[in-house]
Formats: sequence, C-alpha cells, structure tokens
Amino acid sequence: MTAAAAPVPATPGPAQVLLRAALVVVALYFFAVAVTLMGSAFKLSGKSAAEGVLEWAQNPLLGLFAGIFMTAVVQSSSTVTTMIVTAVAGGLVPIPVAVPMVMGANIGTTVTNTLVAMGSVVRTDEFRRSLEAATVHDFFNFMCVVLLLPIEVGAQALGVFREPGTNNPLGPLGWVGEWIAHFAEGSESQIGLEKGKGGIGFLFKKPATAILDGIASAVTGGEHATAKGLGKAVAAGAEGLSSAQLWTSGLAVLVGLIVLSVCLIVISKNMKAIVLGPLEGALQGRLLNNVAVCICLGVVMTVLVQSSSITTSLLVPVAAAGLLKIRQVFHFTLGANIGTTCTGLLAALFLVTSGESGAALGLAIACVHALFNVTGTALVLIFKPLHDFPLRLAAGFAAAAVKRRLYALGYLLGVFFALPGLLLVVWRLVQTVFFGGSDVP
Repeated sequence: MTAAAAPVPATPGPAQVLLRAALVVVALYFFAVAVTLMGSAFKLSGKSAAEGVLEWAQNPLLGLFAGIFMTAVVQSSSTVTTMIVTAVAGGLVPIPVAVPMVMGANIGTTVTNTLVAMGSVVRTDEFRRSLEAATVHDFFNFMCVVLLLPIEVGAQALGVFREPGTNNPLGPLGWVGEWIAHFAEGSESQIGLEKGKGGIGFLFKKPATAILDGIASAVTGGEHATAKGLGKAVAAGAEGLSSAQLWTSGLAVLVGLIVLSVCLIVISKNMKAIVLGPLEGALQGRLLNNVAVCICLGVVMTVLVQSSSITTSLLVPVAAAGLLKIRQVFHFTLGANIGTTCTGLLAALFLVTSGESGAALGLAIACVHALFNVTGTALVLIFKPLHDFPLRLAAGFAAAAVKRRLYALGYLLGVFFALPGLLLVVWRLVQTVFFGGSDVP
C-alpha cells in the first residue's frame, strides 16, 4: 500500500490575502510601537539596570552563552536580537558585549529545527535525514563563531580598531557597526528625524510615550504623570523613587516584549499563509539545485515570514522524505541566516525614525548581525573546506544519533539549555561568593 500524499496547503483567495495583508500592516505598526517603548524603557532604567544586565554578560564568552540561552528559551532570534538592539540603543549594553550576544542568538535559534527533527525519532532513515538537515544549520553557526569571535576579541584586545572619536578598542565587526552609527547620527537632522519631530517616527513615538507615562503614573500612584518627570525626580535625588523608576522600566519592557512577540507571531502566521503555499512546491522541485537560487529563496522567504525558524524547519520534513539533499538544505539555510537579520534592522530603523537618542547604536548592532551572517556565508562559498565542514559534521552526528538516540536528546538539552544556563549561573555565584558581586578581575 502506498503512503498517502501530504495535503497541499489551500491557496487563500483574494479577500483572504487582503485581510491577512492588512493584519500584517497593523502588526508592523504595533511592532514599531513595542520597539520604541522598549527603547525608551531601557533608557529610563538608568545605570543600575545596565550594571545588572552586564553582571550576566561581562565578557564575550558569557555574552555568547547568554544569547544562546535566551534564544533557545524564547525560540525566536528575531525577538532576542530586537531586545539586544533596543538595549544597545538604550545604553544598557555596549557594542563589544552585544556582538557575541547576537552571535549566540544565531546559534540559539536553531533549536527549533532540532525539535522538529525529533518528531521522526522512531523512523530510522527519516530521523537520520531530518537530523542532518536540522544540525547543518547548527554546525555552520558554531563554525562561524569559532572563526570570527576570536578575531573580534583579539583585535579588541590588541587595540587594532578604535571607536570613532575615542580610544575605546573595538573588534572589526563592532568597528564597522560604530562607523555606521557615526554616519547615522550625523545624518539624522538631514533626513528630518532629529528628536522625533519629523518623519513617520512620530506616529509610533507618541503612543509608546503614552504607554510609558501610564505605567509611570500607575507605579507612583499618580505622583508622577510622566516617565520623564519621574526620571528628573530620581536624578534630582528624590528619595524612594529609584525603585519606582526600575519598576516602571521593567513593566514597560515586559509590555513591549509581549506586544513584540504577539506582532511577530501575527506577521509570521499570516505571511506564512500567503507565501509558503506557492513556495513549498518550489522547495520540492529542481529550482533548489542552483546555489544562488537556494540562498536568494532563503533570504526572501525569511524576510517575508520574519522567522528563520519557520523557513529552516520547513526543510526538515521535506529532507526527511528524501526530496531535498543536505547540500540544498545547507544553501537554503545560508539565505535564511541572512534574511533573519531583517527584523533587527527593521527595529533599529524604527528607533532611528522615532528620534530616540542612542538609536544609531541600535542600528550599529543590527548591522553587525547582518555583517556577521553575510561574512560567514561568503567564507563557506569561497573556501570549499569550510563549505564541506558543517556537512560532514551534520552527517557524522546524525549517523551516531541513529545508533544511540540519547545522543540527539543530550545534544538538544545540553548545548542549548543546560550548558549556557549553568555557565551563567556558576559565573554569577562565583561573583557573589568570592568577589561580593563585583566584577571578576
């Protein structure tokens, strides 16, 4: 008896397409409001909150593992990179710390692929093919971090690159990002965006400010009707208001994160319904035999659905069925890796157009994320040994996991959750017990 064919996704009618497109536009607007709200909240939290954040990510390795752990928990690199962008724009996280955090987010987002692959664990051949398709993304990102993070950290330690206008050392990726920020800061007044007085930024700056003011008023019991007034009172030395300021910023970040996550789900779900039906057929055809087409299709699909997890996870069952080869999956993944940086860039541009001070730095780290993924893709396309390395690792690991299924489970839980989480907790305990919570020298 032949296996039943997989159901073909129903093509939405014109009315459904228009409705879903309208929902995407609305979600994009509230996405902009959420990003602006989070950026303002991070700035309001001030130095104490910044120190609290940096206690968990004071060096590149910790920043890397923090990015992996946060993204694995949230299962969305788009959400985590947007948080990093707004934190950098708010002055909470400096560029040198944020660079390894976005590298970690790149690794953490691949947990979804592995979870999908586990669905075929009882079918040996399918499990091997699906695990190959899932982990080739992991091993590519691991390889890029191993190659580029030491260069970033080493150049920073040697002082090869310096922040524009200062003597602060930077790595090459951070240096490029800072120059982009430097250019953006110099161009704000020319494009009518200075202090949010012009441009489209006013449309989402005002509601974000209203939400933040409402939270500040609720936290202070109406004593301060605006977050700006609360910030000025704390700066003037008013007693008992510093905790209110932290509560205000914390609740605002939480609200912004919830709205942001809901918007990304709405965008992803509706764009998936609109575009993935026609494109799913292309995944099973000969179109993906061309490397350039594979990469471009991966970029376009990920930009449209705003989720690399969806686009790469879609490949896992197709590869498990034997309809795609591991090289095709890998090339498509390269494009998805580049496409996923669109969300961070979009968030940064919303911050710039809203006139947020420091927004250019958020744009800088978003550009660093894009540059990191583009550089990794260029390296594997230029150097064949680098191109084949993730493929061999994925094939070897899948073959071992087929013989012992616990390898796959241990890999999933250990690499994405246990190892980064344990490292962060142990580091914090070492600080508290041996150094009284201060920085480890």
